[in-house]
Amino acid sequence: MDPYESKTVVVLPSLVGEGEGLFARIDIPEGRTVAFYNGIRILPQEGDEHESWEDCSYRIFVDPDAVTDILQQDMSCHTDNNNSGSKICKDKIEITQERMDIPLELRSIDKYCATLAHKVNHSFNANCEFSGYEHPLYGKIPCVTTIQKVESGEELTCFYRYSLTDCPEWYSKLWESLGDIRT
Repeated sequence: MDPYESKTVVVLPSLVGEGEGLFARIDIPEGRTVAFYNGIRILPQEGDEHESWEDCSYRIFVDPDAVTDILQQDMSCHTDNNNSGSKICKDKIEITQERMDIPLELRSIDKYCATLAHKVNHSFNANCEFSGYEHPLYGKIPCVTTIQKVESGEELTCFYRYSLTDCPEWYSKLWESLGDIRT
């Protein structure tokens, strides 16, 4: 386990998702990096169009900040028509952005625990976000940063920002279950 993560987070059974989740070991202020996301790098030219959501479910952009910038600046990206507010520009992002993956057989912390951000579950009301980090051992990798104060024992969550036109079934069902709450 990353020495910094060993002081900030712990993996426990999730309270918001299935399986394992990532929890704060200590009180953590807003704006603090709490966990890192290292794995297998996938080059920009390597596609995943022939893989299932399960195969790709742990893939994340190496530089989430750059992806956000592309979505905000590129006028050819468009808002989806499912009222999620998400922008769709998947082809451009995948062509220009390296991704990180944790393969299916390594997703358990019994198999891979060098970094732990892959254990952060989704919430539409998240207390963290993915961002970029220059790690001393792994180089440029994604990390999880708090967006509000998090108390010791609280589960860390990120808004995954999937497009509702291209997402796993659990995500769209969760979105639909919110109903009038989201308006």
